[in-house]
Amino acid sequence: DETGAKPDQLVVQFPMQMPEGMERPYFLKGDNRRPVYLWQWTSDRMIALEGEARGVGTESFPADGQDVGVEAIHQDGQWRVLFTRPLMTSDENDLDFVTGEAIPISFFVWDGDNGESGNRGSLSSWYFLILEEPISTKVYVAPPIAMLIAGALGFLMVRRVQKREMEALEVKKTI
Repeated sequence: DETGAKPDQLVVQFPMQMPEGMERPYFLKGDNRRPVYLWQWTSDRMIALEGEARGVGTESFPADGQDVGVEAIHQDGQWRVLFTRPLMTSDENDLDFVTGEAIPISFFVWDGDNGESGNRGSLSSWYFLILEEPISTKVYVAPPIAMLIAGALGFLMVRRVQKREMEALEVKKTI
């Protein structure tokens, strides 16, 4: 492992089901009433695991139904970790991500170089993630097309005015 004796680790935590209002699971991996949905990555395995927890020490990561992917890069002493997963999955235990809805999210991070593992690490409070609707390709295609049409119409209008001026000059010459 290039980062030290213990692996670095990141766990992203979501509620198992979208809570009503501002209610959220207990921030330390939920509890029996409000379990959490977890995505876990460690620097020694470089894979993502998908699981759940109902409190500290109750994490489970079943081998089947793993829909989360991960890419991780270590550069200049820092990790950049990108989790990927479809917004909706066929697994009824997975949280469905709905665009435009505030999704509670929190993070656990362990720095292996500092000897962090188990209960020793850093954790965040709950934040809210809002996924936006994908931007339509029309946003990128329509302006250049409108610009081309406006340019062509402008060119035609200028040509027409120039043609009329030329015709008027020819009429004056003949008089």
